[in-house]
Amino acid sequence: MEFLEFIEKNKISLDINIKNICFDAITIMKKSNDLKHDYIHLKNLFHDLNNLIKYEKIDINYNVLLPAICWHDTWHAKEPSTSNSLIMFYRLFYEGYGSSKLFKKHAKNYPIKKYIIQKINVAIKKHVRTGWRIIDNLFYTPFQLETKILKDLDELDTWSIKRLELLKKIFFKNKLKTSYLKIMKWYLKNMMLNTTERLFYLDFSKNEFKLRKKLFIDWVIKNYGIVRKNPKKYLKGDYGSFYDMTQNSLKEELYVKL
Repeated sequence: MEFLEFIEKNKISLDINIKNICFDAITIMKKSNDLKHDYIHLKNLFHDLNNLIKYEKIDINYNVLLPAICWHDTWHAKEPSTSNSLIMFYRLFYEGYGSSKLFKKHAKNYPIKKYIIQKINVAIKKHVRTGWRIIDNLFYTPFQLETKILKDLDELDTWSIKRLELLKKIFFKNKLKTSYLKIMKWYLKNMMLNTTERLFYLDFSKNEFKLRKKLFIDWVIKNYGIVRKNPKKYLKGDYGSFYDMTQNSLKEELYVKL
């Protein structure tokens, strides 16, 4: 869903400066260097937000939430796409701070109230999820409603099959490398398959997540091919061998707990 379409459909009245600063972020996102963090990602969030407000009866400050959504990945958008594992982990921790820094600098061009800028800045900073519970609880626990909504929407879009297809393009674009496989294994196990509805804050998000996780896992099985195994070198449990069927062979099997 487009930004303006969302505003008009829901008859949202935005401060003109807030609207303009959202347009500035959208311009950045439309030129994104990162396939996972571009304007399509924003449109997905607006679509989910449109469904969320039909389900949840909550009082949202759209002058905070909408610019936070538009700006939360702008730092990612300006960075060149990479499959380097060290750079990817660095970006995982820095993305919230990087985008909030860009937003605060850009906000100086507009006469927006300081407390609104601060609320937007907090939402952008705390939208991050690293996958390490202790770190997330210490640094990224949200308190304001708009931050909780942004975190929920951003996490829900992680469970989009379209985004999984983008990951496939990134990690399996050329010859498979062991480092790529290790990243994918970590990402699926720690950031995806171990996720439960407790990660989410709103009832809409919890219910939507349950549906998406099932579809996501079914899609992985169908498109990558799963062979049930219980290899001794991994933890006890039922594991699947994760194959990319578009490649002639794999240098290493990637196991994900299902």
